[in-house]
Amino acid sequence: TYDIYKEFPTTVWQHRGTAPALMFRDTIDVCDATIGYRVELSDASGCKNVSRIMSGQFSDMIPPAITSLDSVSVDINSGQIILGWSASQSSDAVAYIIYYDDDNLWIPLDTLYGIHNTFWIDTLHNPVSATHRYRIAVLDSCWNSSPMSTAQRTMQLSSTYDRCSRQAFLTWTPYENMRGNLEKYEIYFSINEGPILYDGYSDASVRSYTFENLIPENDYCFFVKAVNQTGNITASSTESCF
Repeated sequence: TYDIYKEFPTTVWQHRGTAPALMFRDTIDVCDATIGYRVELSDASGCKNVSRIMSGQFSDMIPPAITSLDSVSVDINSGQIILGWSASQSSDAVAYIIYYDDDNLWIPLDTLYGIHNTFWIDTLHNPVSATHRYRIAVLDSCWNSSPMSTAQRTMQLSSTYDRCSRQAFLTWTPYENMRGNLEKYEIYFSINEGPILYDGYSDASVRSYTFENLIPENDYCFFVKAVNQTGNITASSTESCF
């Protein structure tokens, strides 16, 4: 069995592993550095046969693993757009780049440092004025960037009502690329700024809903929540009130 030793930093040797064959694969996790290796073979008496040292200049050119957006949601309290995602699985990840779809051109809006910073609030765009699409990319300590994630966008809700039939008719824009696949849209409402109540749901393929039994001379507000198949990821639409 061969013992493999690695010199990094200079003059500091560490045991990297053993190999029965004439080959060993090591993972380079530094940005740019000179790294040396030697191989040792011991016999039963304790004597060692030590190879010469081979050194080279190594650079990390491998981008970090891509991560996906969990949700692009509208906070009904603040009216702001909130992005959420899972932390990168790459140990050398240091930041996330937020991209925005500006007329089919993906432009970086912000860079969020810290591998465990997994949400971001857009203070620049109004979710009521239009739908907004986002993607993210992961940045490692060597400034390598992952590919951008698939896009997700905000949902816009609109409503009309029939005073005579006491019905409200809700329609909304689709939620795209839900992580874990979209299962349904849940409908919530409040009356006169009271508690938020659940009324029902529509299937993922249906983007309309009829609310029954409106009470005259009351203020209603609605929003829709997209839910994935396991129920652990949701995204809320804009609010529509009358």
